[in-house]
Amino acid sequence: MILWLHDQSSSCRPPRMTVLTVLAVVFMTAPFAALRLQAQTFKTLYSFTGQKDGGVPYAGLIADETGNLYGTTSTAGAHGSGTVFKLKKNGKIVVLHSFTGGNDGGTPYAALVADSAGNFYGTTLSGGRYGDGTVFKIDIQGKETVLHSFSQAPGSGESLVAGLLRDESGNLFGTAQTGGNFAVCPPLGCGTVFRLDATNKEHSISFNGTDGATPYAGLIEDAEGNLYGTTTDREGSGQGTVFKIDKTFKMTVLYRFSGTTDGAYPDASLVRDSAGNLYGTTYLGGASGWGTIFKVDKTGHETILYSFTNNPDGAFPDSALVFDHQGNLYGTTVSGGVHGGGTIFELSKTGTLTVLHSFDFSDGAQPYCTLLRDKAGNLYGTTASFGGGGGNCEGYGCGTVFKLTP
Repeated sequence: MILWLHDQSSSCRPPRMTVLTVLAVVFMTAPFAALRLQAQTFKTLYSFTGQKDGGVPYAGLIADETGNLYGTTSTAGAHGSGTVFKLKKNGKIVVLHSFTGGNDGGTPYAALVADSAGNFYGTTLSGGRYGDGTVFKIDIQGKETVLHSFSQAPGSGESLVAGLLRDESGNLFGTAQTGGNFAVCPPLGCGTVFRLDATNKEHSISFNGTDGATPYAGLIEDAEGNLYGTTTDREGSGQGTVFKIDKTFKMTVLYRFSGTTDGAYPDASLVRDSAGNLYGTTYLGGASGWGTIFKVDKTGHETILYSFTNNPDGAFPDSALVFDHQGNLYGTTVSGGVHGGGTIFELSKTGTLTVLHSFDFSDGAQPYCTLLRDKAGNLYGTTASFGGGGGNCEGYGCGTVFKLTP
């Protein structure tokens, strides 16, 4: 089975808002603030019920060569601790694994990655041998194997909300939002970057507060094997960082956010162009305070490409971006838009932002994670709440899987 992936570092994290708040209109004052609305063909492929099929998917999707979609839900399932699912082209869902919350893990927030044999790899926020999260593998028959259980041991990470990066040698790289250095960031720790080798042994470096803390996002890799990521610094006094880790596992901070017009809290993974520039989103900050799209070049210089205004463009971008072949960027906002349920957007190379879809709650709300873009330009994703599947998830609906056709 050949899989095409939207972003191997796709990350998801616990929600900022339990109940989606419809926010007031703020006028646009950001640089590159051109905005247009464009009608697209939107289709809900599946609405979760919050029962055995799972509920509240924060994760993005991957797909096989026949168009089946694969992902995770953070809750519900047979044991109430989330699922790994397959959504067939005919709209039928198959649960490959229901987490128990015990040794097999629980509460998966992140997207899956796959190898050429069709095995899936992912992370859980909780569960495992020590209750602090896991890295797991699921084969094509749906058999789950826990590759590593995280613990509160010195240097180990805890509470994984980001997805994995898998290299050609089969090493798995990721981040843990807590654990590591407990002395500097009491009581939870500053978080870590880790590597699982072929024997599933954990090798990690711990953030120390001065180089960032609390990484919510996964990692990306360049051709030389350097890793790039972000921290949110939510447990400290900072506003987040963009960092680089070289092949010797030495970390360098490329940019520190101030929390003002340059943005704050880069929760999502980065994307990188052929020139080595890094692109991402911040959950807050910018000219109007509703979040930004930014670029950091190889010298560490940051440029704000767009500042969100809440309505009609959206608010709180919390997902990684996706490139097309022309260099346009695609992403989502968790809230805002015409109806308040979040948006799907395109940002052109010239800085014009086009709203491709505004969620109105009946078709879902709170799209947290990275979009999947196929060869035809169709966009696939998930919403974490509302939709037509019922109110079993805190009464707000259990989320959806959607497709947007250009």
